[in-house]
Parts: sequence; structure tokens; C-alpha cells
Amino acid sequence: SEVLHCITDTRYFLSNYYAYRDEKEGFKGLYPFFDSQEILFEEYRRLEKVYGKVRALVLKARQMGSTTYNTGETFHHTIFFEHRNAIMVGKDEQQKNKMFSMYSSALDFIPWWMRPRQKAFQTGSIIEFDEKDEVLRATRPGLKTLVNFENANKPSGAGRGDTFNVAMLSELSFWADGKQLSKSLLPTFNTPDGFYVMESTANGRNDFWHNLWRRAEAGKVDWHPIFIPFYRRDKTYSIPVLKTEVFVLSEDETQMRERVFNKESFLIK
Repeated sequence: SEVLHCITDTRYFLSNYYAYRDEKEGFKGLYPFFDSQEILFEEYRRLEKVYGKVRALVLKARQMGSTTYNTGETFHHTIFFEHRNAIMVGKDEQQKNKMFSMYSSALDFIPWWMRPRQKAFQTGSIIEFDEKDEVLRATRPGLKTLVNFENANKPSGAGRGDTFNVAMLSELSFWADGKQLSKSLLPTFNTPDGFYVMESTANGRNDFWHNLWRRAEAGKVDWHPIFIPFYRRDKTYSIPVLKTEVFVLSEDETQMRERVFNKESFLIK
């Protein structure tokens, strides 16, 4: 019953069983969600309800917990469900290894009775969930789920020739060749119930990521844009005001605060 609860309730699973390394507290569950992570959770569930799938572009400020959260969603989609072919792509070798470490550490922390049988584990490259014993595999097969970890700057092109039903791509605005996304990866994201997320901070104008985002905003591509501004994670981009200081907002800051409140009912403190 606990496994079924985790399968059907993503929030419950991420809050109680998905462990990540916190900056101050060490490994802990993803509870409570940051406000920025609440936005992602709500939008993903809405997309699943309306379209039966998630195809999302996440434009975010730094330190929003987006990569941690999206790795958790990918983790949830791959340790419980059969026949998943997943890919996680970092902007470079360092980020790819970080994503692998985040995923494999989460796997280490779930209880033994929840952990899927594991057939292969190649550090920084592949984790395969299946029955390892060939004889037993014929009578009690495992999930037959494969999780691939790739470097976006891989010369041969990440993911070329595969079909994926789960994908998490990070920091696309920093990819050396953003066009490889349309050449080798986008054609593989074609399952009707897929979970596909591409995330990045901004890095200039008129590059592949910026143009893709603007097209999504205009409804010209089949991707849902999700914007997470800097003020949607408390205390990340702020410093305390001393009691001895007199703090007065500038005219521009006051107008911005009012615009945000009127549009989102969110008060920047």
C-alpha cells in the first residue's frame, strides 16, 4: 500500500522518499517544496490532467531548486514504471556527472522494499532496472527501464537513434550546439504519455534557447513555457535589513512590486 501511495501521489513520494543533498542539512526529503518547486509541481500535474503528458520549457533564475526537483520527477517516473527509456542531459561533462550523482544518491536512500531490481550500473552513463539473473528474468522480469545520462557536447549527438518517453535536459542556453537538440533529440520525444522537461537560465538573446522559448510563448511549438522569476524562492536573493537601517524602495522597485502583486497576487517582501 505504501508503494501504491508513492506511485499515485508524486508529492508524497518526493516529500518522504526522494533524498537530495541540501546546502545546510545534508541529505533530506524534498519537504517542504520551495515556492519555485510548487510552481513546477502544479504545472506538471495540470499538463498531465489536460493533455495526458508533460512537454515543458522551464525558464528560471539561479538557485531555484529546479534541477533538484526535475531530477526527482524523473526519478519517480523511472523507478516504478515498466518499459521507460529515459535520458538526462547536462550542458557538459561536469553537470552530467552531477545529475548522475543526484539520481544515484536518491536511489541509495530509498528503502530496500521499494528499490527496483537493477541489472546494470555504469557510473556517469547508464542505470538499468531489470532482473539480473537470465533464468529468473524469463519468469519474473523486472521493470525493463533504462536511464541514460549524456553530455550535451558529446560529438556523436546525445540520444541519437533512440525513442524516449522520459527526458530531462538542463541549461540549454549554455549548450555549445543548441541545434543538435532539434537534430538528434526532439524527434525522439514522441510518445503520447511522455514526460519531457527542458530547463535553463537565460544567457543572452537570439540563441537557440531564447528563440525556442519565444516560439513556445507564442504558441508556435508544442511546448508549454513555465517562467520562474528570482523572487519565487524566499531568502535566496535577499539579505536582511538591519534595525538601524532605513530601507526605502526606489520608484522602479515600487512599480515592479505592484506589477507582480497585481499579476500574480504575490508580494515581494
